[in-house]
Amino acid sequence: MLPPIEYPAVATSRVIARDLNGDDAPDLVTGGIMVLLNDGEGGFGEPSSALPEGAPAGAFALADLNGDGELDLSTASGSLLGVAFGRGDGTFDAAPLVYLDGVNSGDDTALEVSPAEIDGEGPLEIVVHSLGGFFVVSIRRSRVAGPSM
Repeated sequence: MLPPIEYPAVATSRVIARDLNGDDAPDLVTGGIMVLLNDGEGGFGEPSSALPEGAPAGAFALADLNGDGELDLSTASGSLLGVAFGRGDGTFDAAPLVYLDGVNSGDDTALEVSPAEIDGEGPLEIVVHSLGGFFVVSIRRSRVAGPSM
């Protein structure tokens, strides 16, 4: 076993490994929400913020939400959901925000974000789970449904 490689402290409760820049090497996205691009030599570059200005930092997920073949970032915190479309180089465009009516910024914060095909019509919707239930957000139609138990 090789010795571990230590990286600068990044406050996180979750790490997702996916190729963000098309080099077939897994990059890391961490809570907070930082990107560490794979250097192709068994390590990663310096962490850089993946959050466009105004996007909520909290629960997050990666999936191709708009069908362009690039991974997009969905983030949620409190009563806000942000979607930042991937550029294919490890960076993301500005995140349009959706206010989730019925989720407050107190104890009922977003806990998890999960892209899924809900309506069978593509592209993926985003399911946001909170203590008060869940919301289904369709990017295509800007439709928000919820809360539900």
